[in-house]
Amino acid sequence: MFPDLYPDNENYCYINDIAARNIEGNPHRIKSSPFNSLSSRLSCVLVTCNAHFGGKNGLAQLWIAFIRELRFIWNCRLSIQGISCGFPDTRTCLLNQKLQMLNYCIERSKCRKYENKKYLSDIGSNIDPEGLEGTNFKEVSDETGNETEDEFFDCTEYVPEGRAKRLGDENILDSDEPLYIPVTQDPVPKTEDELQADSEAMLKLGSGFNIQMMSFSLLSDMEAFKAANPKGKMEDFIRWYSPKDWEKDEFGVGQLSARMRIPGNTWQTVWKQAQPVAANKQKRLFDETTEALKVLSYLETRNIAEIYDMVIITVLHAAIIKFKGILETEKILDLFEYKIEALLNELSHISRADDTEVFDIQQTKSKIEGLIKGLEEYEVQFYQYKCFEQLTGYPDNITFEEIKCKFKEMIENQNSCSINNAEDIGKHIITSYGSELHSNLITKEYVLRVRANEPAGPHFLRAVVTGEEVRLCGAFTENTTLI
Repeated sequence: MFPDLYPDNENYCYINDIAARNIEGNPHRIKSSPFNSLSSRLSCVLVTCNAHFGGKNGLAQLWIAFIRELRFIWNCRLSIQGISCGFPDTRTCLLNQKLQMLNYCIERSKCRKYENKKYLSDIGSNIDPEGLEGTNFKEVSDETGNETEDEFFDCTEYVPEGRAKRLGDENILDSDEPLYIPVTQDPVPKTEDELQADSEAMLKLGSGFNIQMMSFSLLSDMEAFKAANPKGKMEDFIRWYSPKDWEKDEFGVGQLSARMRIPGNTWQTVWKQAQPVAANKQKRLFDETTEALKVLSYLETRNIAEIYDMVIITVLHAAIIKFKGILETEKILDLFEYKIEALLNELSHISRADDTEVFDIQQTKSKIEGLIKGLEEYEVQFYQYKCFEQLTGYPDNITFEEIKCKFKEMIENQNSCSINNAEDIGKHIITSYGSELHSNLITKEYVLRVRANEPAGPHFLRAVVTGEEVRLCGAFTENTTLI
């Protein structure tokens, strides 16, 4: 799962663009982890550990060891391999979103550290150490203090700062100065559970909570705008920030929309509170250290049931995709394709059940169990196909297309089909597996049905072999119509 931490083993490197791979490999929009990502590998290893290496205790130990590795990665500010960069993708499962959030915090922390170093180096390059030698700062201040002590300079205008680029050819209203787009703080990323918590809080506390949440980001953007455009008005801000709220009449004269002209609305209130402060001098809307520790704490405090909820969809998705790959390798995907598509469609609905207004945990659990049984049934049919392939003596006694055709007939007719060269196949079974049947004390049952030409009717022969004991049961009919 962490190949970059163990350079001696390079067998498990991740693909470069996991986000693009997720879109290409997930046409059903299943809410799981991107294929072969870190979250996908973790989910598969967890269920393998649960099945073969200690059960729930082994799963819990692996989970804690995984969190310990994440803490090491965070402390060292290393990028998490196998997780796409950027904001958490709510189209994926919650586990993948949490890992994306942690990865984003790491990248933000690294960028901030680089910016601080660059800032300090720029300051240092502007200072001449030789010119400071032997200088008595107290004496300098004493000599000049009397001259400047009572002098004050009025600053009626703020110095523009934090400008990103000009807004087209637009100018500030009632002025010839260009209108500039400010450098603003990045939006605050949130995972699915955090968005849901905000929605629930808004329902409980009303619209006031929503306005308060919006005000933090809006205030930051307004202050950055004022810093970049000292002469700018609220109308100028709206022209950049919300162009739909800037309406022009037939003569080309613009004005604020009706909702912006309502006295005392949130936009006007926040605009009056905003001070000209550049984004790099504002209080941060997003604290990467706090958010990273929240992610690690969240993962550490999950119980077995909650871990199951986070990985089950990803595991089922990976299992179906792996089974589909096996069928493609065997070149028999066309026999199962409609079944695989049905499984993937059902999994897509299950994965998004919690997005709907009505969410029944028991019903979802029942659907998952039904999907697992369906996948098991198709796997059994695949192994039946492989056994049928060996029993018929492929490729000596039967062609590949004939095997596929007969096996399809078996699926449609309750595991029975008609074979023209049944005698050759019967000889192959006795020749190939006769010694095995005598040496192993196991029971095998063979059923041969032969439809002979008229006037004879169908013949039936059942052979039950247990060790050296063979029991035969036959039914041979004759058409008496012509007698």
